[in-house]
Amino acid sequence: MRYLLTVLVTFITLQLSSQNYLVSAIPKDLLENANAVIRSETKMVFISSFDKVIVRDELVVTILNKKGSIYESTYTNYDKSKIIKKLEAYYYNKEGLEVKKIKKKDFIDVNSVDGFSLYTDDRVLYSPHTMHKYPYTVKFIEEYESDFTVFLPAWNPIKGFNLSVEKSTYNFINNSDVDIKIKENNFEAFNVNSEPVKNYYSLINTAAINKEILAPLISSFTPTLKIALKKFQIKGVTGYNNNWQDFGKWMNDELLLGTQDLPDLVKTEIKQLTDLAVTDLEKAKIVYDYVQRKTRYISVQVGIGGWKPMQASDVDRLGYGDCKALTNYTKALLDVIGVKSYYTIVYGGSKKIDLDKGFSSLQGNHVILTLDNKNNYKWLECTSQTSPFAFTANFTDDRNVLLIKPNGGEIFRTKDYSKENLKKTIIDINLNEDLSVTGHLKINSSGIFYSKRGFLNRLTKDKKTTYYKNDYKKINNFNIINQAIINNKEPVSLVETISFSVDRFARKASNFVLFEFNRFDKIKLDVVKNNNRVLPFVIDRSYLDSISYNYKMPLNYTIEELPENIEIITKYGSYTRFVTVNKNIINIVRSLKINSGSFSSKEYETYYEFCTKINKEESSKIIFNTPL
Repeated sequence: MRYLLTVLVTFITLQLSSQNYLVSAIPKDLLENANAVIRSETKMVFISSFDKVIVRDELVVTILNKKGSIYESTYTNYDKSKIIKKLEAYYYNKEGLEVKKIKKKDFIDVNSVDGFSLYTDDRVLYSPHTMHKYPYTVKFIEEYESDFTVFLPAWNPIKGFNLSVEKSTYNFINNSDVDIKIKENNFEAFNVNSEPVKNYYSLINTAAINKEILAPLISSFTPTLKIALKKFQIKGVTGYNNNWQDFGKWMNDELLLGTQDLPDLVKTEIKQLTDLAVTDLEKAKIVYDYVQRKTRYISVQVGIGGWKPMQASDVDRLGYGDCKALTNYTKALLDVIGVKSYYTIVYGGSKKIDLDKGFSSLQGNHVILTLDNKNNYKWLECTSQTSPFAFTANFTDDRNVLLIKPNGGEIFRTKDYSKENLKKTIIDINLNEDLSVTGHLKINSSGIFYSKRGFLNRLTKDKKTTYYKNDYKKINNFNIINQAIINNKEPVSLVETISFSVDRFARKASNFVLFEFNRFDKIKLDVVKNNNRVLPFVIDRSYLDSISYNYKMPLNYTIEELPENIEIITKYGSYTRFVTVNKNIINIVRSLKINSGSFSSKEYETYYEFCTKINKEESSKIIFNTPL
């Protein structure tokens, strides 16, 4: 401890003697593409034993504009396991003059409530001061002691796009008798200075990385350092972490065992409900439906570091729980009837983030349930009262997760919905001589499209009408005559049907009637010109979006112009359009297929051409010649 104090005193002395927060002192090359600049960051981690760690952070960041304010991190989370020793915030104007100092006693202390939490033992201390005149600089200092050693602070000097770094350092000191695991990523590409003997790392004078469309996760290609103790403590519970199997074994034995008891009446009820089911899959579907009808999701951030689930019996009694609790409850019900399932840790979100397969540690932000259907795994989202059974598209699909099994943890990959990401639309339109139309459309959505449109089934009729009118707002006077939605839970699909009319669908010029062929579902691929692309680009998910139009024109109309047949095929996807005419009915079938993948920056220009060609073709017109 004496050694740590000496290090900290030296650190503080050096910092005080070298402060220069003039914005004009920032090197010009660090201002290019930057919304903020890290002037200095120093993170020190002192591990005194397997159950005690002291951390000191100092971050000085200059906020150049409003977009850069996301990097102003003047807050900290804490609970009973984290004792805040020091907390200060300083604010400086562009001349580098201090305009405000916030001491620990002046920070505002509130519950860490996320809008869904019923109760929580986590709290947040945050600075009440704000700056409105750009640019300005903020220095945030925090020192704390914790017995929560299952998690040790990582180092990610480049915290986001459009953020440059003057200097960032990381130093850890392991004075415990426990081995520590270390993983370095992307050091060579960024000239990270690494001194392994001293456990000291630094990054200096690194220009901002401009955020480009379809950019990969910044953490996937910038420097990161992860450390973890092979023996740790979490709220008084000791654990071991040599690998994922060890870590999962600890979670099973210390966090899950003893939390899955259920009342005898519930056990009897669930056995009776599933008594006639033949297969484990049929039984699991009954249990899943039971949980959806009986419970609701609400975040409950208590327990061992927020990681230990509520008792299954409490969830049954109260009728609510967070992702951990509802997953654990579902598993407990399945255990009663002998159906095998595994509590599963995952990073949830539309952006795919993997658990790091090569570095066992406390990771993830969500819990789901893996159903072992004779090793044909299926994944259950237990927090939703409306999600179809074993449907996880667009939130926990296609990523590495940790299955907690009785004999330890196992990394597995969740389902890829590429073949099920389909949207198929059929539209029949009758064009009248007064340029009004009546029509009928049908949209069949599955995979990610079901995930994006499934909410429509839960709206009232009036709200559905409002949604559709807004969706088709570019079609003036779009009137809904009838609407209906069929929500198929197996196989999962949403079928929307709408009967409609439009008072004036087309434009007339002299004796010509014209309109864009695809007014109802016009594709606009999000792409921008970039001849100097730096980053690779990533398409997260494959999908197929097809639409078929049947236009019935008046018998006295003649065709002046139709969209051409077209077929564009690339490694990024394909676009096809085929036009046929049968008497006075024009059929146009347009299909867009997008392929997932990671592609080099050199290929971006080709991808851009692919997208712009499609965007242009979507504006192709139909022109009729009418009698004078």
